[in-house]
Amino acid sequence: MSSFELIGKKEPLENIKAGIASGRLSHAVLLSGEKGVGKKFFSKHIIKMLVCQNKNKPCGICAQCQKIDKDIHPDVFNIFPAGKSETIGVKEIAPIKASINIKPNDADFKFFIINEAERMNKYAQNAILKMIEEPPEDSIFILTSQNSQALLATVLSRVTKIALGPAEKEEIEAFLKKNYSDFSNEEIKEAAKNSGGNIGTAISLLQNEQEREILKDSQTVAINIIEKDRALLNLSLGKYSKQKTLAQNLVNNVKQIYREAYFALAEKDSITEVALKISQRLSLKAILGIIDSCDRFSENLSRNVGLSLALTAFEIECANIIDNK
Repeated sequence: MSSFELIGKKEPLENIKAGIASGRLSHAVLLSGEKGVGKKFFSKHIIKMLVCQNKNKPCGICAQCQKIDKDIHPDVFNIFPAGKSETIGVKEIAPIKASINIKPNDADFKFFIINEAERMNKYAQNAILKMIEEPPEDSIFILTSQNSQALLATVLSRVTKIALGPAEKEEIEAFLKKNYSDFSNEEIKEAAKNSGGNIGTAISLLQNEQEREILKDSQTVAINIIEKDRALLNLSLGKYSKQKTLAQNLVNNVKQIYREAYFALAEKDSITEVALKISQRLSLKAILGIIDSCDRFSENLSRNVGLSLALTAFEIECANIIDNK
């Protein structure tokens, strides 16, 4: 397992190891966490632990591990959102239904990974529910999600939930120094500080100028909210009214800033100056309200609410929270 995969995941890893060692690993696992936290890597690691041919599992070098890393293993099926609506419907689930009762080719198990499971519509979720209620002994489902609340309660009740949380800033900084030595120490420190404990975000901030611009804009939005500047807030959000993915990234960043402010109020170190400023201006209740608004924005997008409408609803909610703080 690479250092990237290990960051912030030691406890979940131990839980998976224990499940495999006892022979009680669930046939349906839900990996939840923010974009960039490492859900895809962790999914692969679980699979490699079960198919690896060597004693120290996963070795990363045997034929089975190599096939997993290269995404060419015949017993691993990846399902992704599709179409203009970027959803997972019954059509996308069909390959699972067609192959679930066929014996594995190379491994002892077949693995069905449903990426961004929150994007399944109710028909797809019900189809998956039937499969995970009574799965074949040789089938394992791995669902990944940024917003597990969008899944049906019946689906959530049938999966083992593993939350992949943030890593320590020091861990991220050490990883970046080791693997991205072309960047200066100052650039690495800034990326780690603004990553919110998300290694994927840290790497993007180093490599991607657009990500740095989104972070700057999200800091502006976070301040506009507490300043009650509806005109500037509308202008800042309007910039993203036609870019769904970028708008989601923006609001995720705002959420992270307000989470930092929450921890500052809980007498923990604030990561950024913006979060510290928010913690000095707002009550705990107001901060949690903004965080909830960020989550509702994500839920609206997953339910195919129009982007402009979702941004307007987010703006109004935030303004109302600040007005009633």
